[in-house]
Amino acid sequence: RDTCLETRERALMLMREASDEIATRRGVKMEWTEINSDSPADGDPQTIAIAEHVALKLDLATKRMVSRAYHDSLFMARVCPTTMIFIPCKNGYSHRPEEHSDPAHIAAGARVLAGTPRWILADEPLAALDLAHQLALIAHLKACAASGQGVVVVLHDLAHAMNHADRVLVLDRGVLVADGVPDKALDPALIARVWGVTARWHGAPGARALTIAS
Repeated sequence: RDTCLETRERALMLMREASDEIATRRGVKMEWTEINSDSPADGDPQTIAIAEHVALKLDLATKRMVSRAYHDSLFMARVCPTTMIFIPCKNGYSHRPEEHSDPAHIAAGARVLAGTPRWILADEPLAALDLAHQLALIAHLKACAASGQGVVVVLHDLAHAMNHADRVLVLDRGVLVADGVPDKALDPALIARVWGVTARWHGAPGARALTIAS
C-alpha cells in the first residue's frame, strides 16, 4: 500500500523475484494470483481546507498525512468529495489490541467533524442516550442551528420534536402529511390520524409532555 504506484510495483516485483528464487531453491512450484489492485485516492482539497479551517478556529493543530490502510473513503472518493479526520493514537498503534486514544483527542476530532458541514443530518441521534446526554446533544444541535448551520433530525420522540424543533415534518408511510411549527404539525388530531392513538399535550411551550389515552 502506497500513494506512489511506482514504489508499490517495485515492492511487488522484489517480492516476486525473492519468492521465485526461494521456490526454485527448494524445488517447489509457486503461483501468483492478484486479487485486487486499487489505485490510491487523494482527499478532496476543498473538504480538507474546510476541516483545517474548523480546527484552526478551535485552536487545534493539524497535519496532512497519508493513510495506508484500506478505508471506505478510498471508494467513496470515486463518487463524491471525500476526506478523513484522524486523531492521535498512543504510540501510533491502530487496529490492534493496544490501540488507545485519549478522550480529549476523541472529543477534539468530534468537534472538528461537527463543525465542518454546512448541514447536519442526524438520524435518531438521541437513541441509547441517557436523559442528561440527550439534553446536552439537543443543546449542541440548537447552537449549531443558531450559528447558521442547517440541522435536520429524524425523531420518533414527539415530545422532543414539540419542545425543541423550529419546524416539524411528519411522514406517514413515506408521504409528507404535515409541515409547520410544532404546535400545528403535532396537534392531537394529526397524531390520532398518523399514529392511531388518542393523545394530549400538557405544560407550557418548551416543556410540554405528551400523554396517551389507554
